[in-house]
Amino acid sequence: NNMNSYVGIDFYKRDNWQKLMNENSFITLIENSSSNISEFVDEQTNLFITQSAIEHFNYDLEYFQQIKTFIDKNKTNIIQIHLFPSPVCLWLYLFHGVRQYNFRVILKIIDIFKSTNSYFRIYPLGGNSSNLFHFFNITIPSIFKRWNIDSNAQYTEKLKNSVLRDLKRGISDNPSFYALIIHSNFSKVIF
Repeated sequence: NNMNSYVGIDFYKRDNWQKLMNENSFITLIENSSSNISEFVDEQTNLFITQSAIEHFNYDLEYFQQIKTFIDKNKTNIIQIHLFPSPVCLWLYLFHGVRQYNFRVILKIIDIFKSTNSYFRIYPLGGNSSNLFHFFNITIPSIFKRWNIDSNAQYTEKLKNSVLRDLKRGISDNPSFYALIIHSNFSKVIF
């Protein structure tokens, strides 16, 4: 109810896009490259989100440079949420994407925004239980093209238990993913 517009950009068009746009007049979905987002960003934009996307961008830092240029020009409160795979994902996803993100690579992203009025938080997501769940229930079956899950309910229950075990253990040295949150042009720290 509080969303004025949503613009989604993906390198590959999906079959359901037109239906989504027809049913939701505030949604615009565009087939294009991450290297060209600046031409599609409305000046009222205040939130950028990537979910399992930046590891596929050949020029990921160029993508962030476009956002920085927008922030410098716009001067309004802007939040970014980027979810991306950690180095552990190399053995979970094998040849999926262009890269995984360790702290050295994450710092390259953060460096782009250091000259802006921004602060950053990095949250590790998942841990050893989630990683093992993924390995035995997704990685191995995908290699052998054998999915052996009896039901969605059983899969969901196993996944939930893995996540709960990770939460009980606390912050892991082997997170599955990272969430990088960047808040720019802020007047008050909110996280």
